[in-house]
Amino acid sequence: MDKKPNSKNRFVNVVLWCLLLGFAALFAFSGIKLLGINRVYQTGTDTYEAIAESAVVQLTEQEQLPVSAPESSEIPVSESVDVTAYDNAKLPEDELKTSATVLVDFEKLRQINPDVEAWITNGAEINYPVVHGKDNEYYLNHLFDGTENENGSIFSDVHNLPGFVDRNTVVYGHNMKNGAMFATLPQYGTEGYYRDHPTLELITPDASYLLEVFSGYVTKKNSDTFQLRFKDDESYGSYLKLIQSRSDFATDVEITVSDRIVTLSTCADSSDTRYVVHCKLVKR
Repeated sequence: MDKKPNSKNRFVNVVLWCLLLGFAALFAFSGIKLLGINRVYQTGTDTYEAIAESAVVQLTEQEQLPVSAPESSEIPVSESVDVTAYDNAKLPEDELKTSATVLVDFEKLRQINPDVEAWITNGAEINYPVVHGKDNEYYLNHLFDGTENENGSIFSDVHNLPGFVDRNTVVYGHNMKNGAMFATLPQYGTEGYYRDHPTLELITPDASYLLEVFSGYVTKKNSDTFQLRFKDDESYGSYLKLIQSRSDFATDVEITVSDRIVTLSTCADSSDTRYVVHCKLVKR
């Protein structure tokens, strides 16, 4: 009479052990996968920090060059080696604006990757080289140094002309969960973020630009937001009004058909949506 209960108990014990082993295996697999993801994140972070450390110099306020030098200066800015050669205090008050807050060694960057086109920074979370590749696929999963990695690179659309000469240049970057790459762009959709981050900087081998943010919102990945060229001023003007009307926040930035813009794009809430930030390109 005791055989049936014992058999039943043994069966229950076997099931419990199987479940326990299954959960243990699942836990171990999840842990290994999480370690792998963290390793990918860390590799990307370390690589870009090393690149920035080797090729970019952060300037103090005293070291930042004025837009125009005093007329009494004997050495033109373009020929000056010493970034402190000019004293901002000698300039009229309306000329106390500074150029880029960083110096970028593009020759060193070209030695790592000849596709380098610019450097983009907001002085905090975003601080990366920008590349212009042969397609819009390779840099989705390759770092600036060519390492295969899910962080990818910040890159401009292959259909844009190099040098940010188009009316609208689109620049892509991943929305990484550890806050890397363009992960902070969707924060423009939250209250107050624009107020604290109204501009970014874009430095090319030939010029320094201020990126004045004037619009940000969620859109479909294939929407008209990503239009790169326009048949005339009228069509471009209509486009500018449209993207301004979609913005999550209001700005005082004046934008006209004579201006060029840069559209920063990253993934949003789903695989087919993007958060975009439109910026007016202002040469300094």
